[in-house]
Amino acid sequence: MRIAIYSQYISSQGGMQTYTFELANALAKKNEVFIISTKKGKVDPISFPLDSKVRVVELKESKIRFLGILLDSYSLRKALKKINPHVLHFQTTLNIKMLIESLYLKICPFIFTIHDPRINPGRDNLLKKILNKLITIIGDTFIVHGEKLKKDLIFDMSIPEQSVHVIPHGNLNLFKDKELNILEEKETILFFGHIEKYKGIKYLFEAYKILFKMYPNIKIIIAGRGDEIEKYRNIYDSNPNFEIHNKFIKN
Repeated sequence: MRIAIYSQYISSQGGMQTYTFELANALAKKNEVFIISTKKGKVDPISFPLDSKVRVVELKESKIRFLGILLDSYSLRKALKKINPHVLHFQTTLNIKMLIESLYLKICPFIFTIHDPRINPGRDNLLKKILNKLITIIGDTFIVHGEKLKKDLIFDMSIPEQSVHVIPHGNLNLFKDKELNILEEKETILFFGHIEKYKGIKYLFEAYKILFKMYPNIKIIIAGRGDEIEKYRNIYDSNPNFEIHNKFIKN
């Protein structure tokens, strides 16, 4: 089977490239796999090694507003016709650009991996809800990462159960051979990743107030990027129990 995986912005920042590359490497064991990427999301083969059987198609992204969407859609359709895939696998939720491209690209069945069937608190708005609904209309098959997520998707979007499949969040073989040699620090808590409302960082600060009474030398390390942490500056600022790295952390 020929599989084309399309993720509009595959960048080296964040987990989307890791997930997409691991998926492509696994699929390439028995299938012909293509990753379609834009220049804005250029593939980083050093940090994320790809199987030699996975082919990458990089497309230039137009800088012309509005009209650029049509030009990019044409380039993408042209690339897909050359690949002639049996399925097109979308790795991200829709935005306006991808919606237009999707409607224009319907030359094969669509598979959508839906990482968050219910939009995370702090990220939800009417447009995203509409686009999420449109995914279920234009998609043919849907992948989620757990049984609970499957139930949410079927219930919220009225999708036939046979169209939704559960595949646990992919393997991370990329990191298995890396020797970190990290020493364990006693009484230390690490909060890692996007610092956003839905990650529940407020509960970390609430827990700190309780734990501090029991472990006065407790250390809280917060490493990641996001504006949500600013709400708690009065707690962590000039507090020796906190170590803050409000920036993107590379692999």
